[in-house]
Amino acid sequence: MPKNRVREFREKLGLSQVALARQALCASPTLSDIERGKRLPWPKLKQVLALVLQTTPETLFPEEDPAANPAGSTVVSNTEGK
Repeated sequence: MPKNRVREFREKLGLSQVALARQALCASPTLSDIERGKRLPWPKLKQVLALVLQTTPETLFPEEDPAANPAGSTVVSNTEGK
């Protein structure tokens, strides 16, 4: 699963997982799973987390940003002859 920056932003604001979960209206185990990359949040929860953490969903979940790797694009490495 992709990495996210929820824990980083939560700690910056001095919030515990329980406090953030309460503010985001989600269960603490759900938030823990999201922070550890074991679960992806629903789009609405991404928005709420970003609002509470004073950032954007794209900043919290950068690897999910479609602009980072557009659908259908392929990364090719040409190392032959080097």
